[in-house]
Amino acid sequence: TWHLREAWAPLCFSDEEIPKRNDPVSKALRSDKAHIKDLTKTTGDGQQLHNFATLLNHLSTLTRNSVVFAKGVTIEKLSIPTPTQIRAFELIGAPIPTTIRTK
Repeated sequence: TWHLREAWAPLCFSDEEIPKRNDPVSKALRSDKAHIKDLTKTTGDGQQLHNFATLLNHLSTLTRNSVVFAKGVTIEKLSIPTPTQIRAFELIGAPIPTTIRTK
């Protein structure tokens, strides 16, 4: 999961610009950008920040549902992705499914 944590750092409270330390046992410092993220609790474009677990939970709401009507008529319905979901997929270079493949 380290690669996802790294890729999704802009959507999370993660410090993306960790300051260099001369002393490996000194207190870890957070960058100014990380402090701003902590204070505003938003990304640079105004979206709500997440921790890794809440981001995964938010991504899990991107669903595909089978709707069964009377007489056995079934359709597949895809949920509409949120801006955060769109950005998360962009950051990992993966497309969001926009169509349903039939078998």
